[in-house]
Amino acid sequence: MTKEQMSSLPFQYESASIETLIKFVDKEGGFTLIPELALNDMTESKKLLAKRIKDVNPVREVSLVTSRVFVKQRILEALKSEILNSVPKEMLDKKRGEVVEWK
Repeated sequence: MTKEQMSSLPFQYESASIETLIKFVDKEGGFTLIPELALNDMTESKKLLAKRIKDVNPVREVSLVTSRVFVKQRILEALKSEILNSVPKEMLDKKRGEVVEWK
């Protein structure tokens, strides 16, 4: 939906919580976009309601950005390791979709 289309709606809702968005849609109806990883926490009946975006497989990437003088390399490596270990292995394949740019 374009910004113009969204501005013509009688409301605008933003949330930092995926769970809040899901509950809002459950109660009020409609639909929302959620990341694939959020499906892992859903019941099987809720998963049946989820639909994939047709003809495109959008994916996100996580980047670790530090200053050039950041000296705590072991902390970065530990953080990187924890992130990689918490994501399902099939989601780590860089060829599985197109990275979506967020602004």
